[in-house]
Amino acid sequence: MANIQSRKGFSIIQVVISMAIAMISGLAIVALVDNTLKVQKGMEITDDLTNMLAIVKMSLGTEAVCNLNISNFKNPARSDAAEFDSAGLANVKLQVDKIQNSASNTILTSNQSLPGKQSTLVKIHLTNLVALTVNSNYIGELQFELDKNNSSGHTQIGVKNIIRKIPINIRTTNVGTIQTITSCVTPSSSLSAEDIKNIKSEMCSSLNGTFDPGTGKCDIGPFYQ
Repeated sequence: MANIQSRKGFSIIQVVISMAIAMISGLAIVALVDNTLKVQKGMEITDDLTNMLAIVKMSLGTEAVCNLNISNFKNPARSDAAEFDSAGLANVKLQVDKIQNSASNTILTSNQSLPGKQSTLVKIHLTNLVALTVNSNYIGELQFELDKNNSSGHTQIGVKNIIRKIPINIRTTNVGTIQTITSCVTPSSSLSAEDIKNIKSEMCSSLNGTFDPGTGKCDIGPFYQ
């Protein structure tokens, strides 16, 4: 009796297993691409904020232009006036409605999105005031808080909220302890060591890494989990 020739080919089980492996590999690639796009988008938003604040700082670096913005500084505790009580500096936090340039054009608006980034939300405050001389000169910070994922349909990997600060010098007139802002200017200086550390930390977080403030290094580890 003739020997039965061995049959060559794949069994149904082998085909199913191969399809399952291909499907898992495809899903992993899709997830990798999706995460890469989210990281890229988050970094773009951070860069856009940094660039915008450079424009803000340059504009407010001229005292006349900064003075144009004083009417945008509003203290809810003082009927939205550009005033504060020097007896409680630790609690002072003025809202800043918008930042304008020398032509009185608005370059950044509080409680709205970063220009060109509709999924974001920026809030601006004047805070952290410290008296330099009695009842006349103060130094504070313009604080820019950015919500990178204000819209649920737009997400990025890494930190959701980032904060940037610009130092600002202000001068006031006073009635008792109530100070009224009369002039301001942002001093010209490079980024502080703290600013650089914060930027490094945020960039590390956007890469799913762990930032070591002591060494300034980012341990990325497994990039995607």
